Amino acid sequence: MTYLDYGLLSVCGVAAGFCNTIAGGGSMFVVPLMIFLGLPATAANASLRPAILSQNIFALLGFRRAGLLNREFLLRVLPLVLLALPAALLGAGFVTTKMDDEDFKKALAVVFVGLAILMVLWRPHALKKPHRWLGFLLIMAAGFYGGFIQIGVGFLLITALLLGDRWQMAQAHAAKIAIVGLYTLLSLPIFILSGKVDWLVALALALGQALGGSLGSRFATRVQEKHLRRLYVFLMLVFALVLYLK
Repeated sequence: MTYLDYGLLSVCGVAAGFCNTIAGGGSMFVVPLMIFLGLPATAANASLRPAILSQNIFALLGFRRAGLLNREFLLRVLPLVLLALPAALLGAGFVTTKMDDEDFKKALAVVFVGLAILMVLWRPHALKKPHRWLGFLLIMAAGFYGGFIQIGVGFLLITALLLGDRWQMAQAHAAKIAIVGLYTLLSLPIFILSGKVDWLVALALALGQALGGSLGSRFATRVQEKHLRRLYVFLMLVFALVLYLK
């Protein structure tokens, strides 16, 4: 790769980090870019993980400055982390040990179609009452999926959180970031030991996504609830359209 390629990855990383923090789907843009620039699909998936961790650390710092990461929030999120973490480790181990590059591309194509259908048809903000156990099951499923592929996991987690409990949108985004950040931190060694992380690519992305995550957390805590919900639905539809076109 050239210096221009790394610069492009950083710029796209800013947009991806912002989208991932306020909704989801940002990785949909950077993973195809990495593959286009010559990385194997499995290497792109692994090299994304340090950037996701960087993005979520800076996003959490932003949510903390806004006063969302208080004791009550942590007590609500910790059980959800414990639900998602074993599944995420299982997903990370599966993709790094059981799948070659061609198999991963096929799995990615199937996931894209499935996510497109989900994002178009599902409206989690329209739910009338929480369905706690179904929310728990979806969080475990999102954990496995996040450890496995990661792309679009934010949408799945927001859906699970809104389905399972009464969350304000800014709180739900902070909870999503906390869950993804912690399972990424603990599953990252699996990807490192697989030898598939391209560290120059990961660094370029991490710089961009850290900035994007910080900006996204500020945006999410300053925008009115109704506008944040509308933006979330809009980005879901854009994400679904991109998946459909691909």
